[in-house]
Amino acid sequence: MGRAPGQPEDGRHRPGAVAGRHGPHRQPAEQGRLRHRAGRPGRGQGLPGPVAGHHAQEDLHRRRAARGGPLRRGRPALHPAAGRGKGHRPRGGSAAAPRQVALPGGPLRRGRALPDRRPRGPARRRPRCDGGQVHRAVPGRGPAADRGRAGGSGRVNRDLISRGPVTLGSNVFGWTLPGDAAPDVIEAFLAAGGTHIDTADTYPSWAPGCVGGESETAIGIWLAKNPDRRDEVCLATKVGCMPGREGLSADNIRGCVDDSLARLQVDRIDVLYFHMDDPKADMTASVRAAADAITAGKVAHLAVSNYPVQRLEQLLDVCDRQGAPRPVLYQGQYHLLNRAYPEQALAPRLRAEGIPFLPHSSLANGFLTGKYSRTVQPAGARAGIVARYFTDEGWAVLDEVHAIAAEHDASPAAVALAWTRSRPGVVSPAVSVSAPEQLAGLMTRPELSDEDLARLDRVSQPYAAG
Repeated sequence: MGRAPGQPEDGRHRPGAVAGRHGPHRQPAEQGRLRHRAGRPGRGQGLPGPVAGHHAQEDLHRRRAARGGPLRRGRPALHPAAGRGKGHRPRGGSAAAPRQVALPGGPLRRGRALPDRRPRGPARRRPRCDGGQVHRAVPGRGPAADRGRAGGSGRVNRDLISRGPVTLGSNVFGWTLPGDAAPDVIEAFLAAGGTHIDTADTYPSWAPGCVGGESETAIGIWLAKNPDRRDEVCLATKVGCMPGREGLSADNIRGCVDDSLARLQVDRIDVLYFHMDDPKADMTASVRAAADAITAGKVAHLAVSNYPVQRLEQLLDVCDRQGAPRPVLYQGQYHLLNRAYPEQALAPRLRAEGIPFLPHSSLANGFLTGKYSRTVQPAGARAGIVARYFTDEGWAVLDEVHAIAAEHDASPAAVALAWTRSRPGVVSPAVSVSAPEQLAGLMTRPELSDEDLARLDRVSQPYAAG
C-alpha cells in the first residue's frame, strides 16, 4: 500500500543530525563550531553542508559516546514542512514542544521548529453515500500512470452517484443508438444536470451484429476527446456477462476489468458491478479480486446487480470476514410493473445494510414512456420485450400515469420515475434514450402529491402482490 506519510522512502535513518536548543547544554565555542559546520553561520539550523556534514556526524558520535549513550538510529527525520507529526517534549522543560513532522529521507533534527507555512483549506470530509453509510474512498492511479487516458483527479465524488434525477443507461449505445451518436447524448445528459453513466462490458451483445463492448467503446471515445470532464462523471460498468467471458472467477474479473479500462480509455472505473450472481464461482476469490482492483486503483467502489437476497447476504458476509470493501450500490429491476420481489424481499434488506437501490429498466423497457398504446404496438428490437406489459393491468397503470402527467404538465416517463424515486432507499433510476431530445422529459422532477403517489400505488397493486 505504499509508505505511511512521513516514512522515509528507503526505510533507513540518515545519521548526522545536530541537536538544537532543547538538547544537552553546550559551551558557546561548541555551538559556534556547529553553526559553522551547518553551513548557516549564526543560526545553528538546517542540514549539514556537503563538507561540514561528515565532521558534524563524527562530533555527534563522540559527544554521545562521552555521555555513555549510543547514537539512536532508525527514527524518521523530522521537518516542519512535510506534514503533520507530534513534537518532542523538551528535556526537563515545560509541556510546550516545537511542532515537528516527518520528512522522508531526512536526518533527525531538534530545535526551533520552522513556522508552518502550508496553505490552510476547508477540512476534507469523508465521502458519504445515501443511506448514511460511510465507505472508504480509494484514490485511483491518476493520469500520470497511464498517459493518453482520461485519469481525472483520482478521487471519486460519491455525490455524483445520486446527484441527478436519473442515471444514464448506455445499454442502447451501438444498438438502437448508433455508437457515433452516443457523444451527443452524453453531452445533453451532462448539460441537463446528469452525472452518473452506467454501462457494462456486455452491452449490447444481444443486438444483431454486436459482440459486446460497443457501449464502453462509445463512451471511451467521448472521454478521450474530453479528458478534462472526467471528474464530472461517475462512471460505472459491469463484469461477468460478456459472451465468452462469463462468470465471476478471480481471473475473469481481473481480465475483464483491464479490458473495460482499455475500451473506456480511463485508468479508473468509479463503480464496478458484479453483473449477475455466479453460483459456480468461489465468492471469496471474487471478492478478493475486486478488493485487489480497488487497492491497485483500477476500481474505486464495488457494487452488485441482480443478486438474489440470500446471495447478497452471503456476499456481504464474505466482504466483512475478508475485511474487503462492501458494495456501495445495488442495481436491480424496479418500476410500477415490477414491485413484488423488490419491495417484499430486496429493498428491506438493502435499507438494513445501508446500501442504496439504483433501479434499472425503470420505464419498463419503454412501456411507461407513453409511446405505446392499445392501438400503437412496438416494432423492431423491443417488440418482444415490451409485449409482456400489454395486459389489462398494464394498460390501467399506464392510463393513471398519463392522467397524473397531464395534471402536472409533465411527461408520463417523468411521473413514473418520480414514483420510483419516492420509494425508500432508491437513488437515480437508470434510463436509456435513443436520441438527445428524449432526455428533456426524463430530467425533470415533477412534485407528486401524496395523493398522486397513492393513486399510483393502488393501480399498480396487482404487481405488488407476491
